[in-house]
Amino acid sequence: MINLSPVLRTIIVLILLYALYTGILFLLQRWFIYPGQFIKKAADTVHLVPGVRQIWLDIGSNGKVEAWYRETADTSGAAQPIVFIAHGNYELIDDNVQDILAFNEMGCAVLAVEYPGYGRSGGKPSKETITAAFLTAYDWIQKQKENIPRKIILYGRSLGGGAVCALTQRRRVDAVILQSTFSRLRDFARHYMAPGFLLRDDFDNVRALKDYEGPLLILHGRNDDVIPFYHGRRLADAFPRARFVASDFGHNDFPFPYREIQHFLQRNNILVQ
Repeated sequence: MINLSPVLRTIIVLILLYALYTGILFLLQRWFIYPGQFIKKAADTVHLVPGVRQIWLDIGSNGKVEAWYRETADTSGAAQPIVFIAHGNYELIDDNVQDILAFNEMGCAVLAVEYPGYGRSGGKPSKETITAAFLTAYDWIQKQKENIPRKIILYGRSLGGGAVCALTQRRRVDAVILQSTFSRLRDFARHYMAPGFLLRDDFDNVRALKDYEGPLLILHGRNDDVIPFYHGRRLADAFPRARFVASDFGHNDFPFPYREIQHFLQRNNILVQ
């Protein structure tokens, strides 16, 4: 029998405890990243928003994902820009009604896409399934009003920033708006004293946007205690052409930045002034 010193035994125990801790984190990480999947499924509230069309997007083996589509009241026949909304990780599309109406007021049609496993949608959330949902939504919208080119705007808040940045790698878009989002999800691993390579869904927004050359608006609160301000600053530093707007808000009290978004879209000729 090997006689180990007390110090060595302590080190071995600590290593085993750390291995157990990181193993639990690895197995449960999608519970932490996607807590909205555990929100009690809301009743079908789409009928409470006049003019919203409920869409079901088939993403293959992962089932069907819900989306809400709403045009503006414009009857001119001109092609409206369309905004894809990707919400935070502890929200449902039901929580985006005010954002939908605000974009409509600006003159944009809106498609708010749910995440797999959230609310009434089938499947389970992951980087792969979320990306599939947004790709399917993009392709669905392209089949509407055929032969009428439409400007595509992506608006991602918090986790939603990862969803829309991933979409830029696979489809053409005309403008990207990121609010309170991260530069790279893997950076959060160190907050839990865990190695980054254990992260299964590494939304890396800096890498995802490296080939995107269109207009980019980044908004972040200096008092954000969920996704610290340095993430917004890092995104802005990586893309000097981007418009970076810092505010004194936190993460969950950041109001919809109507004026900043409207001016951004007008300056870049997405919206007609």
